[in-house]
Amino acid sequence: MVRLGYLRQTAEKFSTLELTQEGMDVLRTRQAITLTRPMETPRIAERHEGQIACDEGLFARLRQLRKRLADENNVAAYVIFSDVTLRLMAREYPVSDADFGRLSGVGEIKRRQYGPVFCAEIADYVKSHPRQVFADSLKSWKGPSPRTSTKNTARESWDLFQGGLSVNQVARKRDLGPRTVVQHLAEIIATGERCDLRRFFSADEQAEMETVFATRGMERLAIVKEAVSPSITYEQLQICRAAIEARRRTT
Repeated sequence: MVRLGYLRQTAEKFSTLELTQEGMDVLRTRQAITLTRPMETPRIAERHEGQIACDEGLFARLRQLRKRLADENNVAAYVIFSDVTLRLMAREYPVSDADFGRLSGVGEIKRRQYGPVFCAEIADYVKSHPRQVFADSLKSWKGPSPRTSTKNTARESWDLFQGGLSVNQVARKRDLGPRTVVQHLAEIIATGERCDLRRFFSADEQAEMETVFATRGMERLAIVKEAVSPSITYEQLQICRAAIEARRRTT
């Protein structure tokens, strides 16, 4: 390697760059110079929420299940569960109600409503597929916990609605879809929070919906929707179901 120059400190303690004899020869003869580049230290990739390591085969099956449930209930897929929560399911393999309820993104209403069907799907999958083990730590993720963010965002929609805004006004204020806001309100109502149900439907509509829920079950809104008046919407059914669940919790 050719040493072209060096730093020298003068008496006044200023550093100056001086050429070596080799450097002067290079300039005089116009030789080509090959520079070396210091080795770069590879950066360790940080894991984000959307990149949670999981069993991709199980994740794909859970997404198909989520789509079917969303279609049956006439809601967007993410209203059922986010991809983050599905990846946690495909990572932790919960097959019991208790394990399912501990997942981030699974609230009380979703645990009761969707827990059995998702746990059954996972249990069926592990019968023919070995469980995978993931060495990376969840502590390296960026972003808030899905459980916390889901709870907080539902409460925010609830507070705005209780403050006098309509569902559509809450949706515009929060840049959300009206169906998402209704899902937020249903989650809070199901926990027992008091709400004026007449803001959603009349007493006659409520009586009709509750009669059909009693005969056709609470699991699938699509089945109930077929039996009620055409004017009754899926959103009204969601709120009515939440109110029924709230009553059941106190009895």
